[in-house]
Amino acid sequence: MGQKRDLTGSEKSKIVRYLAEGCSTLKIAKLLKCDHRTIKRFIQNSQQGRKKRVKKPRCKITAHELRRVKRAAAKMPLATSFAIFQSCNITGVPKSTRCAILRDMAKTDGPMAGSVKGRQLQSDSDASKDGVKLNSQFLEDTFFKQWYRKKSASFKKNMIFMQDNAPSHTSKYSTAWLARKGLKEEKLMTWPPCSPDLNPIENLWSLIKCEIYKEGKQSTSLNSVWEAVVAAARNVDREQIKTLTESMDGKLLSVLAKKGGYIGH
Repeated sequence: MGQKRDLTGSEKSKIVRYLAEGCSTLKIAKLLKCDHRTIKRFIQNSQQGRKKRVKKPRCKITAHELRRVKRAAAKMPLATSFAIFQSCNITGVPKSTRCAILRDMAKTDGPMAGSVKGRQLQSDSDASKDGVKLNSQFLEDTFFKQWYRKKSASFKKNMIFMQDNAPSHTSKYSTAWLARKGLKEEKLMTWPPCSPDLNPIENLWSLIKCEIYKEGKQSTSLNSVWEAVVAAARNVDREQIKTLTESMDGKLLSVLAKKGGYIGH
């Protein structure tokens, strides 16, 4: 007691759990047999580490930048909006604005429209057909049926299914299909629309996406996309995964400090 020391990973996890239970720093210090100032210092450092300077996002782009985006979209029909804007050296534009700009391009007539509309993934059998749209029927045919059928009975019995609130996930068609498979109520984890995203896998996906589209790489079919994802996932450094996992303590503390509100990540 009273000596300054570093907390172990186990102790940090316990602090987060005790805070969630409403324990004071003094009580936590007694439970962990350490100085209460050590607990306070850990909480302060975790919260300060989450503070980032947020630049004001751009809501518009210039006409010259718009022409560059059109040319880039025509050259990279399967790239993400981030990759397209990055190739044009246009930064600070939020995802919602990027997507809105590309959607407006797809609605306009002209030679660029077909290229932008072709951003949807196309099948291997016939690349000239319309792009594949991720609707409820496609989700059932390509994911639910192919993935769910391969799982064992014991796995299906113990599994808890989680998905976000994408329209194709929450439609009556998808909900009914899940219910027929027994994935409802306690077997289907709810996803509050305004909850902070505390899943480190989202950050991992970001690393994988950067690897996939590095140096302007493009995929022309579903199979090539899948191969790129697998290759990128295998190249992820274990230290990066460890860092993402260890960052959860600070994120949880930030959520507690915000009382469940948005924490800016």
